[in-house]
Amino acid sequence: MLLDAIRRRYDGLTNLVTRLGQVGIDKSASTRYRPTSAPLSYVEVDALYEENGIAAKIIDRPADELTRTWLDITDINADVDMAAVTSEVETFSLRKHVSNLYRWGSKEGGAVMGVAVDDGLMPHEPLDLTRIRKVHGFFILDHHQLVPVIRGEKPPEAYVIQGEAPEGIAGRVIHASRLVKFVGVEPSPRRALAHQFWGTGVLQRGWESLRQYLSAHGYAEAILHEASLDVYRLEGWNAISTAKGEDAWLKRLMSMNLAKSVLGGIVLDKQDEFTALSKSMAGYADLIEKFVQAVVACYPIPRSVLLNETPGGLNSGSNRGEMQAWYDWLETQRKDHATAWVNWALEIIFASQAGPTSGRVPEHWEIEWRPLWAPTAKETEETRKLRTETDLLLMDAGVVTDREIRRHRLVNGLATEFAIAAEDLDELEELEGDDQEPPPLPPGFQPASSPVPGKMPQQAPGPFQVPPGDDE
Repeated sequence: MLLDAIRRRYDGLTNLVTRLGQVGIDKSASTRYRPTSAPLSYVEVDALYEENGIAAKIIDRPADELTRTWLDITDINADVDMAAVTSEVETFSLRKHVSNLYRWGSKEGGAVMGVAVDDGLMPHEPLDLTRIRKVHGFFILDHHQLVPVIRGEKPPEAYVIQGEAPEGIAGRVIHASRLVKFVGVEPSPRRALAHQFWGTGVLQRGWESLRQYLSAHGYAEAILHEASLDVYRLEGWNAISTAKGEDAWLKRLMSMNLAKSVLGGIVLDKQDEFTALSKSMAGYADLIEKFVQAVVACYPIPRSVLLNETPGGLNSGSNRGEMQAWYDWLETQRKDHATAWVNWALEIIFASQAGPTSGRVPEHWEIEWRPLWAPTAKETEETRKLRTETDLLLMDAGVVTDREIRRHRLVNGLATEFAIAAEDLDELEELEGDDQEPPPLPPGFQPASSPVPGKMPQQAPGPFQVPPGDDE
């Protein structure tokens, strides 16, 4: 009866003849997932991070890469001194704080970036942007240093700073508006309250695979110690060991091993024999590789980054696809998390009466992250070659003239990779001051927004569209 009740609880293919899908009989049908009874403690996570290179890389590399290239503040009011804003951002080490918020939030399952300001209010009161006289700085705390103040099922409205916090702020209550939070692996809405609105450390999600990988290396080391086995056949050995006891034969064996180590050989009676047996290590490398693949599958970091492999070049080898996917994932993390943190910090810096804008918060600004992926020198040269070949074909066909091509190069910022002659600079000034619209561009051809000397914008080559009556 119990078996029938169990069977009725699960859907799936069953076969009474082959026993397929029969719970209690088919081994695979009886497999169920159960929660890990002992999640990693913060002591274990600390030990893994401090002592294991793979675990440390899982935590550090995303945080380091997130801010490896920094950002630009654009579309801001023209009367704002951007040099002063940039200086203030650097003074407060905002780039480092953003990286560390992601780092410790990933490691601990939660961290906050708080701000110390002089706004005439207590830390447990909501932050008032209109009263900020001065920003003293930003700081990072992980969730083991904070106790959330929760009322009902709403997110915390404040946090109590506890025990291991820096001296001087332990025991204080800080309002949620004075910080931003990152929780690592975010729980589902149904589980958020059970986690006290914290998350889970990234090591926990792939811990079983990581544990198996580390264990496999440990067992492999033990197997190496047993790979060679010495076998001694000694005349009258049983009688000697029985008469003189274990100490006698143990001393004799140790003396043989010592002689082998020092002299490279041993001395035996003529009737005695010595044989060195070796165990085959075939298959162990393939087995460990399976554990490596399991670890790689649990984390977004590419295998080549996790294991320091660079097959065929960092960005152009066989790992190119996974590197592009890795950078795409990091760009998503920037947009989903880091952009909001930076905007929060910038608004506080702008609101400061002692800040670069004297307390005037701009109505609008944009955060543009600089790309993580840069084209290789080969890719840049190939793009230049394709564009040049297209220009020559159009000139040979009589579609455009060299002057028209040069005009497009100057107007659209594509000639900055070459030295520009004085007459071309004069022409460029005339074109920039010309109120007439420049010749239209072909579909898919986007002008470079900010050409940089020595760098060629990545533009799709295409035919030039010459306006009627522009022949010279």
